[in-house]
Amino acid sequence: MVGAGSGWCSHGAKCSKLDLVRIVRRNWWRWVTWIAGSLVTALVLARPGTSVTGKYALTWYAVAFMLLAVVARKHQLVASAVTILGIAAGLFFSLGAAVAVVSNQDPSAWLYIVGGIAAAGLSTYQLVRRRLDPVALVAIQLGIGLVAYWAYNAVSGLGLNPSSYPPETLVTPFRVEVPLIALALAGVGFGIARDGHAARRRLGLTMPAWWHFFLALLVAYALIGLDGFANYLTYWIVPGGYQAVGAVLEKIDTGPVLVGLVYAGLAGIGEEVLFRGALQPRAGLVATALLFAMIHIQFGVTPILAWVFIAGLAFGALRIYFNTTTAILAHALTGFLALLEPSLLTKVGFWIAFLVVAVPFWRWLRSREGTIEEPTALDSESIG
Repeated sequence: MVGAGSGWCSHGAKCSKLDLVRIVRRNWWRWVTWIAGSLVTALVLARPGTSVTGKYALTWYAVAFMLLAVVARKHQLVASAVTILGIAAGLFFSLGAAVAVVSNQDPSAWLYIVGGIAAAGLSTYQLVRRRLDPVALVAIQLGIGLVAYWAYNAVSGLGLNPSSYPPETLVTPFRVEVPLIALALAGVGFGIARDGHAARRRLGLTMPAWWHFFLALLVAYALIGLDGFANYLTYWIVPGGYQAVGAVLEKIDTGPVLVGLVYAGLAGIGEEVLFRGALQPRAGLVATALLFAMIHIQFGVTPILAWVFIAGLAFGALRIYFNTTTAILAHALTGFLALLEPSLLTKVGFWIAFLVVAVPFWRWLRSREGTIEEPTALDSESIG
């Protein structure tokens, strides 16, 4: 957190206009960097004709909302503004969805009504009682939005509709994953409440040991094997879902192999930094894995989605016992291996990874004292 000499008002204290002016003057360059960097990046990566109320734009709004929440920890005026903004956003989405339902344009939009009311209700409670940390409040509201988004796509069938997905290009991985990285950095207050070193430590981005790469590779091999089993179950239990998932993947995986490789690498970085690095230490292993699974709407409600949840648990375990960097490696390697056809090379790679990891992993088990527990207190001063 920022030291006492940074110009911040004390937590929960009312800041005078003079205080706020002084704060802005001392920290203006941080905000200019964040605002200009986010705006330029968002515009450069945006698809032509992108809607200002579409999923892509909403992700960047979430980044701005989270940054305000970080500042709100130290300024009562900003905290009130964040709370009111949460109420306004929740009611806006609820009313828009209500119009779609009443006019019969989108009957499944009732799920957004529920989500919007829940988010607005949470902010209303905060406005009256002020029990939640501002960052925790916004994180929960974004989680509610993600649950509503996943449920809507599952109920409406849009998640398994190939026409909902444009073909992927080399820009697509950056368009999808860069906002997630920005959201993670905003959530830990990078450049606002933490410097680069403190933000890296909070996100768990530490240098892995040499054998962690092979451990990540071993986890990736195990997940790829489990993925085959999940596909088999989907084929027999939900044949329609299996065909729909295949149609979606065939639609989006039409670009060169390079797109898949870039996507695998960026997904490993973006999704792990956000979910395992920023969110898991506060939300816990299981809740984080559930939210992680919900961003994969292209798998519908199938055993394949359950596999994504299990993968989230595996990556989360790597975060708990090692670091986020190892989780990133495992995630990226899983994506890389998924692009390869079963071959002698993959089989040999599994046994090489297993033999290399065996001894150092055994030594690590012998050297551990107790277990590593995750911090979960939402009111901790180190939260964020």
